[in-house]
Amino acid sequence: MEATYQRELGPSAKTIETHGEYRLPDYAGDIKKMLSSRARILPTGKFFADETVEFGGSVYYDFWYLDAENKLTHESFGSDYSFSCPRGSAADGGIDVVLTQLSLRPSGPRRVSAKATLEGRITLRENCPLHFSCEEEARVYKKEREITVGTRIFSPPMEREYAETIPVPAALGDQDAEVIFSEAQPMIERCEAQQGGVRCSGSIVCAAVLVSKGLAPVRICERFPFEETVACEDAVQGSLASADMHLTSLTVQLHTDGEPRVTFSMICELSAVCEKNSTLSVVEDAFVGGCDSRLACECIAFDTFLGRETFRHEMEVRIPLCEDGETAADGVFYTGVALKNPTLSAGTFSAEAEVTALVYALGEEGRITYGVKAGTAPISFALPQGAAPDGCEATLSAPTLFADAALCDEGLSVALSLQLTVSYVQKQEVSVAKGICACPRDDAERIPYFALHYPTEGESPWSVAKHYAVSPDALALSARTDAESGTVTLPSPILIDCR
Repeated sequence: MEATYQRELGPSAKTIETHGEYRLPDYAGDIKKMLSSRARILPTGKFFADETVEFGGSVYYDFWYLDAENKLTHESFGSDYSFSCPRGSAADGGIDVVLTQLSLRPSGPRRVSAKATLEGRITLRENCPLHFSCEEEARVYKKEREITVGTRIFSPPMEREYAETIPVPAALGDQDAEVIFSEAQPMIERCEAQQGGVRCSGSIVCAAVLVSKGLAPVRICERFPFEETVACEDAVQGSLASADMHLTSLTVQLHTDGEPRVTFSMICELSAVCEKNSTLSVVEDAFVGGCDSRLACECIAFDTFLGRETFRHEMEVRIPLCEDGETAADGVFYTGVALKNPTLSAGTFSAEAEVTALVYALGEEGRITYGVKAGTAPISFALPQGAAPDGCEATLSAPTLFADAALCDEGLSVALSLQLTVSYVQKQEVSVAKGICACPRDDAERIPYFALHYPTEGESPWSVAKHYAVSPDALALSARTDAESGTVTLPSPILIDCR
């Protein structure tokens, strides 16, 4: 006899730190000021050894900085992480890793040091046998219950190449024009699980800043839609799905032949996670017939997935500026934004937006100077009402965002585009039977006898049968169920054959 359930092995959450060192390319300048940074987590797989389960993945870092010549530069790199936990009798399971803290700082000339704190939850499905201790072969009665538990399925990463073109003003279409900054931000807006894969759709926001002959910098920006299907062998129709997409390579080229245009050549890495519920049977209670027996139990926790939503939210915030020196400004050509302490409570998302704006000023003889302005603003908005029932727990994945700012009388007017993924989970607990210790009666007590039992409120066929160590089937035949309330009542009194 076995009870199978989803069990957390080890602590409910395990925390590790991963470190990464990155040397900037030779063509990159020294770091004068770090503007913004972010990190994405990609689980890659798990391995079942004899006694442990090992799994890991990669942390991808993206950061923007100003070099000694006030040129805005973007770089990215990755580092690996790994977890391990005792395996027990686990045959399969899922993992969930979230980023809780990120620190990026210059560590030397053209060198960056990164440290990320990761929190991993390890849930493994294992077979739990119900052990017996008895001197003779016994009649064992067990009460089973079906529970619904969630399992996460991670897809292998998939790479896709894109090439998009944005026209530029004719005044910049000469040989002196150059691109001084470029970026691309993928944003997934819809995920749908299918048989064997996850279909994702969204858009990639491409932006670049161009200058020519001392003219004011010109910023071009456009959003390009995409649709891809990520292969995931265990995905089934109707599963809950989410996806992550990040840029691994970006090349930008300005074409001045014919119609002036900028071409963005990109490589993006896309991965998906499916969450599906499985029905498992657990042994809640058990006893040994004809014997005095004691039952050992264990309380286990498990999750049931109720729903998941991915959506984009557009909003505008006004931010007073903190001056960086005496920098004057005529315009903004780059906006970096980071969200601090994002929380989700009572259906409302809130965070602190830290905005860094790279500005320019036009001087005499066409000279252009650059500077940095920064500020913070609280943001808060209600999420769209989903179909999740009351009492469930809503969890928020790390939001993806894109910002575009302009100077205004108050400082900065910042247009934010956020991508949020919210999962609804029902957390439950159940008591599971782990073992029975039975004590056989002596010869005198084995003589057949009968008992007269008067049921009390709250008693069931199972509880009475367990008290007298007899088969619950006979008592179940005597029970009556009220059609309106669904409660089970027993006749009074009951003549019980205690053999």
